[in-house]
Amino acid sequence: MAAERVLTFNPASPFAMQSPLSANLTKNHFELFDIPITFDIDNEQLTARYRTLQRMFHPDRFAHTTPQEQRLSMQYSAQLNDAYQVLKKPLNRAEYLLTLYDVSNEGHTVTDGEFLMEQFELREQLMAIRKHDDGADQLVPFSTQIQQRLTTLMQQFSEQMRAKNLERAQLTLNRMQFVTRLLDEIEALEEELC
Repeated sequence: MAAERVLTFNPASPFAMQSPLSANLTKNHFELFDIPITFDIDNEQLTARYRTLQRMFHPDRFAHTTPQEQRLSMQYSAQLNDAYQVLKKPLNRAEYLLTLYDVSNEGHTVTDGEFLMEQFELREQLMAIRKHDDGADQLVPFSTQIQQRLTTLMQQFSEQMRAKNLERAQLTLNRMQFVTRLLDEIEALEEELC
């Protein structure tokens, strides 16, 4: 069995301001930013913490340090970027949160016929808006309506996670994915019509 490699750090290094960086590389995304493991996060706090950590551990700050510290700062900076991209977007955050509870979303789909029919009808509405002369004007209230649906689903997901009802949270996540895709289609049409 190979001996575990122990890294030592220069006390003047920013790495010394926290636990050893190698330990940081094993933290989940929430721990990395020192925020609670919950769906409901403060995006401003997340962004502020991200910027602080990026300044502290940016690879440029380690240009004159040991190769080991340079490598670790690059790894940590990449991990910060990845974690930030996941946590700042509600759908990605929801997916990640479920993985922390060992709930995989792979292979799961929405089987609720009523919900699926509603999604089909909403997409038909979107196609009709695309073809309409004043489609850009109709798109705004339609977009608002769909955004409200997503907000409702996110609230449901949050409540289900607080109650640790992971099965229901997974079903809600699947619905969130449908609605988010529809919002992406709305955004694409908005760009096309402008």
